[in-house]
Amino acid sequence: MSDLITNHQAIIAEYLESRELADTSRETYRNIINIFFRFMVRTSRDARRPTPKDAIAFKLELEKQNKSHFTISSYIVTLRAFFTWMVEAGYYNIIITKGLQRIRKQIKYAKLPLNRQQVSDLLASINTSTMIGQRDYLIISFALTTGLRVNEMANVQLTDINGNQIYVLRKGYHTKTQKIKIPYSLLPMIEDYINARLATGEDVNDMSYLFVSHTSCRSGNMHAKRLSEIIKARLIKAGMYDKRYTAHSLRHTCACFLLEEGVDLIVIQRFLNHSNIATTQVYTRFAEFDLLEKQKPHEILSKIVKKEPPPE
Repeated sequence: MSDLITNHQAIIAEYLESRELADTSRETYRNIINIFFRFMVRTSRDARRPTPKDAIAFKLELEKQNKSHFTISSYIVTLRAFFTWMVEAGYYNIIITKGLQRIRKQIKYAKLPLNRQQVSDLLASINTSTMIGQRDYLIISFALTTGLRVNEMANVQLTDINGNQIYVLRKGYHTKTQKIKIPYSLLPMIEDYINARLATGEDVNDMSYLFVSHTSCRSGNMHAKRLSEIIKARLIKAGMYDKRYTAHSLRHTCACFLLEEGVDLIVIQRFLNHSNIATTQVYTRFAEFDLLEKQKPHEILSKIVKKEPPPE
């Protein structure tokens, strides 16, 4: 096992190839690792022999730069994974981040969910007599009933739809491996929107995307950013001017509605594809009612634990 790191870029490339990552994640990890080695060179440290002291100094440097807790935590996690792999692969003899405290990020949301009246107002504000209106109504209905992120919605193609089941490309994955169900009520909306596109002469086939941009010269698949812009514009038109109402608010709304109906957190976690249930638990603060009052755990327990008279 070596005590020198040589040919940094080749080793970084090998590390990234050994992990199943989306292209964006791959580039993010590459950049973070390179930022660390550039820090080593810039501060006149030996980039061939990084030590735990260097890792601590790097963390302190990030704090001095007023990086967010989330950013610092992601840097530390990335370096820990990289140096762990380096040791396992025999390229280095020490995990320099061992003992380096990970910053516990505080999970919070700056986006607001919609209440039931707001959802009703939002949908009612869309004129579905036009193809654009049909599309936007479908986008919002789709988001509210599936809880998908905008990037996941943007990747849906017609070939992914089989009845009321859809294969989706989840965040961080390369292939559409997860199958979700959509309400049957969405199927006629999808059909109407596709028929409207066909009526314009658009070449719609199995590989066409479900949501597309319509311009005077072409129709093309819609990127997540554009989806977000459309939803934001519709929210504003429906009277939701607060900047905390965004496309992601619709995902929050799904979680809150499910909580209000007493659905278990584990079920909501799986429905929203959260890797950590702590993320799902944050939504409980948005609920419009007291879960303890509605489900009455004290009454449930009283039926299980019978009161016995005290011993004499």
